[in-house]
Amino acid sequence: MLSNGANSSVFLQCGNSICREGMRLLLKDEGFDVLISQENFDNFREWPGDSGSSLLIIFDVEGGAPSYPQMGAIQAKYPRACIVILADRFDYSQVMLAFEAGAHGYVIKDIPCRSLMESLRLVAMGEKVMPSALAGFLPGKLSGRSEVSLGEFNCGRALSDRELETFQHMSWGEPNKVIAHKLGISEATVKVHVKAILRKLHLRNRTQAVAWALNVGFDFAARANGITSGAASGFGGGAHGQKAA
Repeated sequence: MLSNGANSSVFLQCGNSICREGMRLLLKDEGFDVLISQENFDNFREWPGDSGSSLLIIFDVEGGAPSYPQMGAIQAKYPRACIVILADRFDYSQVMLAFEAGAHGYVIKDIPCRSLMESLRLVAMGEKVMPSALAGFLPGKLSGRSEVSLGEFNCGRALSDRELETFQHMSWGEPNKVIAHKLGISEATVKVHVKAILRKLHLRNRTQAVAWALNVGFDFAARANGITSGAASGFGGGAHGQKAA
């Protein structure tokens, strides 16, 4: 993956012609190569084949959701592409559906243009980008569920203290670089912890890890006194309003 927009190709779908043209020009100015800019992706089967280069496929959805069957068909044609959803508002169920369908980023369109470009660059680097509103949503979901005590959690699949710290920051959607900085460890060490967390929880990716924390009601707050950096500060960080996973 690339460290910025340079040489990253983009397929852009947006139903509003004025917004679509503005987005196309903005992407071009930021170094992205916009190959396709259309009202819809109905003719995707006529597009050129997968060239193997870095590719972002952006769905700008207005007041709704992308066609997930179509998104899946596009993914099948471009398996190495990264898909980003641009949405008007935050909807937890839609965010989860999008990532379960294979999206790599979900961005709410109330952020500055610069922040949007940074979010797209993170996706081009291989990160998952989620709305910052998801971090604020986690405590509300956890508070209404029966909590899993640390003792119950440790039975047969215990995480170390450092893995628990990493898991908490990971659940907030923070990228490895941010986690490493906050915990005072190397990015390589964070990657080792993430792999261990996924292995011990029998999960495939970071998105599943966040969903697991929600579904079982795992209580990170119970560990607050043992976590060195931030239950208070973690929810306000991120790439200008978006979180990278």
